[in-house]
Amino acid sequence: LPELDEIGHEIVKKCRGLPLLVKVIGGVLQNYTHDLEKWLSIKNSKVWDLEVERERTQKSLELSFDNLPSSMAKQCFAYCSIFKKDKVMRRAEHIRLWMAVGLIQEDERRNKEVEDMGNDIFQILVSSSLFQDVKMDEYGYVTGCMHHLSISLSKHENLCLVDPTSDDDIVRVKHLAMCRF
Repeated sequence: LPELDEIGHEIVKKCRGLPLLVKVIGGVLQNYTHDLEKWLSIKNSKVWDLEVERERTQKSLELSFDNLPSSMAKQCFAYCSIFKKDKVMRRAEHIRLWMAVGLIQEDERRNKEVEDMGNDIFQILVSSSLFQDVKMDEYGYVTGCMHHLSISLSKHENLCLVDPTSDDDIVRVKHLAMCRF
């Protein structure tokens, strides 16, 4: 759609020269290549009104999370927050964990098995800039990454308890990890 090209240029200007924002917003919009309404909603988002660069970046990442193409992808990303902030996440390990806790299922309609769905979700999270410090093998295949953002974006669903005797409110917590530092 020619209208998307013009809207895209306006969105890039709103990123104010910040490459991370361009990457994040591009990752969001790649899932909506024919959706004029989605592009307009991002162009007119309140995130661009924030003056502080850090706040604008954080809100853009939240926008990326909110616009993930499925609740399955959101749940898989939120699950990553039970791991320490600087833990290198291995692709295969996380897909197996997602499978073990039932976060991903096969897609019979598209004839995709569970592990293939996990690979797709992992790639969606990487392309949405929700995983950082991506490690690739010699064939360009993502083997691991880090998840600095999952903790702040899913703080109401997951809890990593440093002091198991504290009075943290865990009523809405879906995943709990006991951490020793």
